[in-house]
Amino acid sequence: MGDKTISAVVQSGKMEEESSSIFIISALFTSKKSLCFCGLIFLFSLTVFALTSPDALVNGDAALYQHQIAQFDFSQRTAHLGYYLLGIPFIHLLPLPSDYALNLMNCFFGALSIVLLFTIALTVSQNLLVAVVSSVLLSTNYLFIYNAVYAEVYMPQLFFFLLSFQLVLSQKAISAGIAFGLAFLITPSSLFGIPCLII
Repeated sequence: MGDKTISAVVQSGKMEEESSSIFIISALFTSKKSLCFCGLIFLFSLTVFALTSPDALVNGDAALYQHQIAQFDFSQRTAHLGYYLLGIPFIHLLPLPSDYALNLMNCFFGALSIVLLFTIALTVSQNLLVAVVSSVLLSTNYLFIYNAVYAEVYMPQLFFFLLSFQLVLSQKAISAGIAFGLAFLITPSSLFGIPCLII
């Protein structure tokens, strides 16, 4: 009787160990699969946005932003200091016309925002299909596309806000606060998003 009990315990331990190994392998596979999805979503979105984005700026605010970033003049419109700082490498380092470079910055942050929504949906739902559908719904929204291909403050702001939300879900409060602070530096209207982070 004692030998049977010991044998059952050993067998149970082996089964738990195998189950644990399967769980770890499954988690790694899911993680790698999710990472691949993130990479594909980013590359596809960035390509579509970049090809859709015009060479010229479409509104007066963007022209003012471009001029002040090009001149390193941050004295006249300090409410968008974060946007100006983000624009510096795009305008001064990319070998492209400055108008298109600024539009391209929004394309870049638009693509990253889709990836972030994918990771947020995956974290909340634990379902890959839900995450994919969520990112598709965002990427086909007219207002989102408009702000992703034209230079404006809202797309970088959205990226840093979503980043702060993802960091809250990951229980990284300090990093979430920094990300939200960056969103606020881009435009103070980020304050309206605070209830989402608290709830």
